[in-house]
Amino acid sequence: MKNERGMIDDTYHDSNAWKFFSMIFENAILFVKRKKQAPVSSNALLELNESVKNIQMIATTDSNANNDWIRHSNSMIHNTLNDNPIIFLRWPAVRDTMNVTNSKFILYELNYLKKSSSWKEFWKKLIIEPWIGGQIPFMLYPKSSGNSIHLAYVMARFMEKTGKTFRNFDFVFEFGGGYGNLCRLIHEAGFTGKYVIHDFPIISALQRYYLSSAKLKLKRVGKDINDNEIYCDDNSEKLISLLEKMIPADKSRNLFIATWSLSESPINTRNKFEKIMEKFDYFLMGYQDKFGEVDNKEYFDRIKKSRKDIEWHDWPIKYLPAHNFLIGKKKT
Repeated sequence: MKNERGMIDDTYHDSNAWKFFSMIFENAILFVKRKKQAPVSSNALLELNESVKNIQMIATTDSNANNDWIRHSNSMIHNTLNDNPIIFLRWPAVRDTMNVTNSKFILYELNYLKKSSSWKEFWKKLIIEPWIGGQIPFMLYPKSSGNSIHLAYVMARFMEKTGKTFRNFDFVFEFGGGYGNLCRLIHEAGFTGKYVIHDFPIISALQRYYLSSAKLKLKRVGKDINDNEIYCDDNSEKLISLLEKMIPADKSRNLFIATWSLSESPINTRNKFEKIMEKFDYFLMGYQDKFGEVDNKEYFDRIKKSRKDIEWHDWPIKYLPAHNFLIGKKKT
């Protein structure tokens, strides 16, 4: 692979001047050791360390789309075993894949939220950063981080296109949940149902660490998924079998999320989870035109054609070349 970072940086580049000032800002923040760091949960840290001891390094495959994430996951395993997890959001593999910090396009998304009629009473409060994991503030709005602003913007676009708030859902399945920040924000926005995240073993472990540090209730996936809590799981076969039985029958209250995750997976992985997409009437997804060997435009066109009962909103993100939003809701 010519670029191991392989995510937004493949098509988006900040100017050298912006990079210089953001580097100065971030170094200053690190130098003064920001005081707003959330207290660390000793139990969460202990569980993370115990979980990672049992996680094996992953061998690369013949899929370029898979190998990017395998390399990053192995790097996170190494970091967790050898570095300080209290500041895991600063690790290169985390920043390069799931923690947008001070990219300039965040300013556009922040201004979009500020122009919203619900800025003062909702978005302004929602994006206040809890400062878990050594997060770095956004230099032009230091009450929040670039990642929280970005994910709030994604949530805002979903709400606009569907006319729904996150209180309207009883079940959320997130394929690839980053470090758990979208899950946290959706709960802050009023969601109270079951929330299931599937990811690589090391990322699931980091999600559990982050979300438990944020005082959210987590459960391990067992023989069922009953309680209205959060489940982070990495066993795809077991999870799919459970989801096929446990997803609520009312599809209109089920939400499927895959923000740049399904589009970064090999086809055989995608095929496994397509089985359960029939159980959802609402979709929040983002994707690149192409990732590894996969033509995502062609792939998501097929997904849209397979669900003609869904009203799809598919549009390019002007400030992120070759990236797109795909939001779906049940036709009325």
